[in-house]
Amino acid sequence: VLPKGICIGAGVVFLMAYVLYAQVLRENTYLSRTIEVCENQKVIDTGLYGVVRHPMYSATLLLFLAMPLVLGSLLSFVIFLAYPVIIAKRIDGEEKFLEKELEGYCEYKKKVKYRLIPFVNRRTNMVCSNPNEQDPERVNPITLGEFCDMVGYDKKNARRLAADLLELKCNGQNLIGFFVTNLNQTTWKIIVNPRIYYGGENDNIYKQQLELLMKYNKDDANNTKLLL
Repeated sequence: VLPKGICIGAGVVFLMAYVLYAQVLRENTYLSRTIEVCENQKVIDTGLYGVVRHPMYSATLLLFLAMPLVLGSLLSFVIFLAYPVIIAKRIDGEEKFLEKELEGYCEYKKKVKYRLIPFVNRRTNMVCSNPNEQDPERVNPITLGEFCDMVGYDKKNARRLAADLLELKCNGQNLIGFFVTNLNQTTWKIIVNPRIYYGGENDNIYKQQLELLMKYNKDDANNTKLLL
C-alpha cells in the first residue's frame, strides 16, 4: 500500500491533467485517434499549443502515470512507465507525417520548440530559455517574469502564480523551488524537484537541488523581490 500523501498528490495531478485534456479538446477540433489530416485543417498554435506541440499527449502522460498511484498500485505504475516510450515513438511518426501533409507545420515546429515538457533542461533540472543545452554551464535560467511572458501570464499576478507553484507538494516535498543565482538577488532560477524530473548525469547537481528543496522556506522567497 502506498503512503497516503502519494495517493493524494497523484489525485491532484490527475485532476489537473484532466482539466488540461478538456482544454485541449476545446482548442483543437481536429483531434483524431488515427494520424491523419482533415480537409481544410489548419495548424493550431495558440493556447496550450503555443507552449508545447503535443499538449494532449502531455495531459495523457500525467493521467496514465497518476492513475495507478491514485489507486495505490505500484505494480501498475511500473507497467505504465512504458507509456512515455510508446508516446515518444508515436510522436516521431506523427511529426514526420504532419511535416509532409499539413501546411505550415514545419514553421510551427520552429515557433514552438517543446514537444511534451516545456522549458525544463534535463541536465540541470532548471526552467530555462535553452532546454536542449547539454552543457550545464551554458544553461540560461529564466526569471519568473520571463516565464510569465513565455506562457502568456499577466505579470501583475506573478506572485500569485509563484505562491500556487510553491503549494505543490509530493510526499511533503516541494515540486517547485525558487533559488537566487547571484549575490544581489536580482536573478532567480526555478527548478523542478529532481526526484520528479531529472535526466542529467551530474550527481552534485542532483544532491544540491534535493538539499535546497528540503531546506526550502517559501516565506523567504515571498519576502524577496524575485519577479524581474
